[in-house]
Amino acid sequence: MDVRLRTAESRGPPAGAGVADALPDSGHETLLLLSRYALIGLFLLVLLATLSVARPIVVPVLAALVVGMTIGRPVDIIKRMGFPPWIVAVVVVGITLSALLAGAVLLATPVSDWVARAPGVTTLIKDRLHILARPMSALQEISASLSNMGGDKSQMAVDVSQGNIIQSVLTFLTPALSEFVLFFGALLFFLLGRTRMKGKLVLSLVDRANRLMMLRIIADVESDLATYLMTTTMINLGVGLCTTAIAWGLGVPNAPLWGSLAFFLNYLPYIGPALMAAILLVVGLITFPTLGQSLAPVGLFVGLTIVEGQLFSPALLGKRLELNPLAVFLGIAFWTWLWGPIGAFLSVPLLVIGMVIWRNISPTDVIDLP
Repeated sequence: MDVRLRTAESRGPPAGAGVADALPDSGHETLLLLSRYALIGLFLLVLLATLSVARPIVVPVLAALVVGMTIGRPVDIIKRMGFPPWIVAVVVVGITLSALLAGAVLLATPVSDWVARAPGVTTLIKDRLHILARPMSALQEISASLSNMGGDKSQMAVDVSQGNIIQSVLTFLTPALSEFVLFFGALLFFLLGRTRMKGKLVLSLVDRANRLMMLRIIADVESDLATYLMTTTMINLGVGLCTTAIAWGLGVPNAPLWGSLAFFLNYLPYIGPALMAAILLVVGLITFPTLGQSLAPVGLFVGLTIVEGQLFSPALLGKRLELNPLAVFLGIAFWTWLWGPIGAFLSVPLLVIGMVIWRNISPTDVIDLP
């Protein structure tokens, strides 16, 4: 009898027992927790790779959903007046498309004029920035020294002929046109079936409390997105008008072009105003003979953006949409890295949606029904 017990003990745990079974309870729980975190990490990596690969499809559809949720309530009001849903959807999409095409036609002439002046811009800017010639020369010498550390490399000639420029433009416009069509198609069908999709999403939940929470999330997402995008549009319109007035008052050619560009670029937090300031700096250097006059447009624009960002935006958006600046900055950096400029545009709406979901899933106060 004793021999049998000693033999069984010497064999150790059963063959089917895992490593976790041999650990104490605390070690077993730690291993399970690490396994869960590892699965979540793998899921996030797969999701990130999927979002990057599927960008030509995901980005236009996601942008259409954001715009559709923003204008969803006004569309519902029009539907209640007795208009068929498909007519309302077609009219809304048609107005949006017509406005974009009209803006493109109006700005085509001044844009082509500035593009025609591009070949002589580099030499002109060098003449205006002769003060920085010595520091720039030192930087070029350092860069040349660092590039020669890896061995002699033949210099590559850059061909900026008109044919290459046209080919580059066509290469950019071909996928952009397909994404443009996908965006408006997704927006049209989303507006047509928005009410039905919302009903199916709510009814897919079994628990009544979860259904009420979903209704609240949808209502808050639509309300906050509408508040953010509509208020931001009004602020950007003011920035565009003020930029036009600055350019016109200082004698910069094509003032409406720079105002329109400031309006659209201001939808990209941080990135848009910085890019617009760089554009105005180049335009000032091309337009005016002295460096002081050249810096006037960009200086006034930077002052305008500071006033807008510190006074008007917080006052108009209110505390309901008060966003953490660090979260906004990191969100812009991440989505711009993943999707480019359109990612920067979608970063804040996605952050607003995430905040609404988090606010309703982990409420601190009693939630009122929508």
